[in-house]
Amino acid sequence: MTTGPGSKVFPQLRMTGGQSHVLFRRVDQFELLPLTADRTGTPRGQGLGEADEMRFAPNGEKIAVIRSTSGEGSSQELLLRERMTPREVRLVAEPGRLLRSPRWSPDGRWLAFWSRAKEGRDWELWTVNVAQDQPAGRRASGVRVQEDFRHVGPAWSMDSQRVWFTAAQAEQSHYPLQWLSPDGSRRGQVEYARSLTTAIDVSSCPSSPSPALSFSAVERRSLELFVMLLNHP
Repeated sequence: MTTGPGSKVFPQLRMTGGQSHVLFRRVDQFELLPLTADRTGTPRGQGLGEADEMRFAPNGEKIAVIRSTSGEGSSQELLLRERMTPREVRLVAEPGRLLRSPRWSPDGRWLAFWSRAKEGRDWELWTVNVAQDQPAGRRASGVRVQEDFRHVGPAWSMDSQRVWFTAAQAEQSHYPLQWLSPDGSRRGQVEYARSLTTAIDVSSCPSSPSPALSFSAVERRSLELFVMLLNHP
C-alpha cells in the first residue's frame, strides 16, 4: 500500500461510496488511499493535512480531526471535516486542554473523546452531539487513560445509548467499569471479580440476545483478556 520514508500509523479501513479507503498518518500528515485490485503500483492518495488524530465516521463521509494549535498557550482542538472537501467545522476549542481518541457513536450522531488540562493529570470523558450542533460537555471525571496508546478510546454500545470507560478511582488497583448515556443524564457500573486489577482497553460489542464487554486486566501477575456477558440490554 505505501512506500517511502516516514512511519505510517493509525490505519483505518472504511467503505465509502462503493469504494474502500484506508486512512492513515505518515509522520504528521494524514492521507486517504483507495484500495484497488491493481497491485502493480502504489495507489495515489489524497492528502488531508497535518493532524494528531483522525477518525472516520461510520458512513465514511465525515472525519473527526484532532489538531494541535500553535502559539502561546497552545492546546488541541476537535474539528469535523468532509471526506471529499477541505471544509472544516470546529467542534471543540478549549484553551489549555489536550484531547485524545475521538470515537463515533455507531449511528454517527455523537463523538466521545478524552480530555484533560494541559498542566493537569486527570483525564475526563467528553461528548459532543454532532448531529444537532450542540456544544461539547464534560460527562465524567477521573477516567483511566493510557496516554501512550491513542488507539484506546471510549467504547460505544452498538445502539449508541451508552459509552463505556474505566474509572481511575480504584481500591487496590481494582478499577470499575462504568457507562453513561451520551448526554450524561444516566450512568451505571458493572462489577467483576475483585481478583482482577488494572482493567483497561474496554470494548463493547453487544448483540441480541447477549450483550457483552471485553477488557484487559491483570490476573496473577499476567495481563489477560476477559469477556463479560451482561444481564441487561
